[in-house]
Amino acid sequence: MSSWHYSDFWWRKIFVLLLFLACRQLTLNAQVTSTFNTNDEGWTAPNSVGDAVNHTPTGGNPAGFIRATPSFNPGGIAAPFPIYFYFIAPSNYLGNFASYINGNIVFDLQQATLSTAVVRPEVILSDGTNSIYFFPTTPFNPPATPAWATYNVPLSAASGAWKTTGSDTGPAATQAQILSILSNITVFAIRGRFNTILSPGATGLDNVVFQPPITITSQPNSQTVCEGQIVTLNVTATGNLSISYQWQQFNIATGGYNNVSNGGGYAGATTNAFTINTTGNFGAGTYRCAVSGSNTPNVFSNTASVTINTLPTAP
Repeated sequence: MSSWHYSDFWWRKIFVLLLFLACRQLTLNAQVTSTFNTNDEGWTAPNSVGDAVNHTPTGGNPAGFIRATPSFNPGGIAAPFPIYFYFIAPSNYLGNFASYINGNIVFDLQQATLSTAVVRPEVILSDGTNSIYFFPTTPFNPPATPAWATYNVPLSAASGAWKTTGSDTGPAATQAQILSILSNITVFAIRGRFNTILSPGATGLDNVVFQPPITITSQPNSQTVCEGQIVTLNVTATGNLSISYQWQQFNIATGGYNNVSNGGGYAGATTNAFTINTTGNFGAGTYRCAVSGSNTPNVFSNTASVTINTLPTAP
């Protein structure tokens, strides 16, 4: 006779649910990307011609990309009215992205016909109740095909470019309002039309990246050693696909930090493990690490001091 019980079923369901949530959290703390190398990856373009995107396997930046063609409405009226359609992101860009505050949205655009751009929201984020609209100081105006331009949209209130209405003169969104939207994204839209030309041709979209900020997961520790010992300062960071490191030393004379170069007693100055050979009483001071990534501000580690005790004279 089987020893299976009804309660076992629920414990298994709870375990699967916890596993799903853990995997979901890992997803939310990593970059979400669309390269369009093989298909349209679920993106749509309502109000474009045919209300759809077309996938093209070549001509992107590089490889494949998607494109959609702007339309005019209503038809049959002498003065056409352009519809500023938007590329709409699929479900993997929706949900709780609160951890992405101070991160970035990055994407590439091109358009078939170049002219003066009309002021419209470049990116729209919504939680189903409230929306925020990104209006940079200069409207985006992608280059003509086959060229591409990369655009960076910061997920923070620092620039004042996020507005709470669909107007560039509307109230600026606060950090709290941006965080609230990121906590439950139901719509993520990227502008697909930029001008009033009657037949502008298609707009291309490629390499969309929803990017969290760089997070330092382990910090360097201060150390006191005897002269001649090797000191190792370590730092670890996540949140970007191209993280790089640069160690810096505090300059008492200027009150700032200077980049450290390899040589003398220094090694690993551009890695996460920086070493100092203290022979000759070398390397005492205060250090930190500048952590860089693609399309995101630098993040600095905590400071760590290195103190060197001189060896006593032998009797």
